[in-house]
Amino acid sequence: MRRYTDGFVAMIVACTVVATSHVAYSDVADDAIGSQLEQARVAYQEEMKTINDTVTDLLAKKEAAARKIGNKPLVDSTKIDREAFEKAQILPALVPVTLRRKQASVRAKLEKEYETAIKDYTRKSLDSDAKKLETELKDFQNEPVLAAIKSTLLGTWKLKCGDYVADLTFQIDGTVKYSKRDIPYIWKIDLDAGYVLVNFPENRSDKFKLPLNEKETSGLNISGLPLVITKQK
Repeated sequence: MRRYTDGFVAMIVACTVVATSHVAYSDVADDAIGSQLEQARVAYQEEMKTINDTVTDLLAKKEAAARKIGNKPLVDSTKIDREAFEKAQILPALVPVTLRRKQASVRAKLEKEYETAIKDYTRKSLDSDAKKLETELKDFQNEPVLAAIKSTLLGTWKLKCGDYVADLTFQIDGTVKYSKRDIPYIWKIDLDAGYVLVNFPENRSDKFKLPLNEKETSGLNISGLPLVITKQK
């Protein structure tokens, strides 16, 4: 997987997911190692639910305050923040530093349990179980990376490729609308390749290089020609 700059890592910490993990847990051997890891998973889910409920409550209070004074733009922006949190695990800006640190600590504890279990399975020559957990751990570690990328990606960008200029609006439902095309397309994040991809028919894609830079992100269009995108405020 690509290495990212210190600035990008800082952005990941700022945007990291606080919702319950979406990693699909593997079926590992029913033994002391697996039992200990399962206990750690349950504890993680419980702690993350508490954090998740706190974020939801903060958003509800913000919306209620905005409604009390009749501030519709603030109500609308809060609803957008809630949708981004619930659907894409993007942490809203109102979350305090103490809660962000708590979330990071909870995630770190579960990562350590995974690493311990992988080592223990390896010592017992249970390589298949160790490999399953390695895959699961990688998916878990990628969650905050994906959340940070989505936080930057969602919204409208100006695309320039030679004389071609268009607006691209990346939406939370996984679609992107081009201002000069009639139908939306599907976007996805490919961490291994290091690109955000917009998929077109016949297995062709526009590619935008990671890490995304709002001022200017380079890439390639479906014909392999260079392009740049700039995020619109």
